[in-house]
Amino acid sequence: MRKLLIAPIALYLPDNVAELITYGEHKIQCFTGNKDLTSPVPTIQVVTADFDGLGTAEAAVKNRGPDAVPLRDQVLGNCRSDMEQWATYARATALANPARAKEILASSGFLERPPTTRKKGDFEVTFPAVGVAHVWIRAAKRGASYEWMISLDGGVTFVSAGTTTRADQLFPNLKKGTDYQVKWRVTIGHTMSDWTQAYHFMQAK
Repeated sequence: MRKLLIAPIALYLPDNVAELITYGEHKIQCFTGNKDLTSPVPTIQVVTADFDGLGTAEAAVKNRGPDAVPLRDQVLGNCRSDMEQWATYARATALANPARAKEILASSGFLERPPTTRKKGDFEVTFPAVGVAHVWIRAAKRGASYEWMISLDGGVTFVSAGTTTRADQLFPNLKKGTDYQVKWRVTIGHTMSDWTQAYHFMQAK
């Protein structure tokens, strides 16, 4: 199999709103006037308006404005989606120009995902139905139970997502294009592990 010239993009989207705004402003600068990235979707004007709106919405949250948090979260979702779409566009443009692929991607401000040392099966996710993610992890010993938690707000808070006796769990009622984080701990007999690190996945459908 031919090796891809460009690995998948590592977005590294910040959880902090102020840092995300700075992140977005940098990408806007990279795309503005870029002769290789001439037709991004959404347009530069739309993305600029979204990030300006996020700054305004975050200020309203700090001033405790009415309904400020839901509005901020909606605009936040738009900004995250903008960056995901731009990353996809930048990678596609780079792959379509193999002689300058690395140069084009570098000009976009996005980075390739570094090679992973994670063994296959430690964390995998499939999407069996609309709004449903099926997470699979490496099984522990026979008789183990798995307690799950999921974050719906970019890792700020985690909520319980049930306990299973299998090394997998279904997560329903998810929204397409949203970045989710899950973690788990394992109980074998009377011994309970610490919570794992948080693993990200993007709802695909």
